[in-house]
Amino acid sequence: NLIPLALDSTRLKFEFSGNFSKPIAAATAKAALNRKTTRSFFSVFINGRSVRCEILKHPLDEVLQNRSLICQFCSVHLKIDETRIDVNVHPTKSSVIFLEKEAIIDEIRAYFEKVVNEIFGFAAKETDKNETQENLDENTSFSFSQARRKIRILAKSEYN
Repeated sequence: NLIPLALDSTRLKFEFSGNFSKPIAAATAKAALNRKTTRSFFSVFINGRSVRCEILKHPLDEVLQNRSLICQFCSVHLKIDETRIDVNVHPTKSSVIFLEKEAIIDEIRAYFEKVVNEIFGFAAKETDKNETQENLDENTSFSFSQARRKIRILAKSEYN
């Protein structure tokens, strides 16, 4: 049972397509067995060329991990305007650089998240672990800086 992916962005001048197997809950016995006995397959093709693209793989994995899901198969194809991509960054041409990669990856991640949410009936906007961690980091750093100020004030008052 493969689930199709299809996204077209005229603003960022790219087309994204592919297929992935229906993710399963990471907590099930089947998932635990699959994780131990099989490897997941993830392939990326950019303009028809097979490439390593961790910048694209990581956000898709993150969407699944945030929901405690694993996916055994995912194959994605990204078509980008030839003038917006450089394939000559690696001798084997297995790595690429393209313009506005952060914006493109963000749009693909949001689309993939929407597809996964629809499959499993998750709320439209799940709390993202990264957002939660960023909020914790902001609050923690604020608390530390506030504590440092109090320590400085106390230290100054003891010396005066």
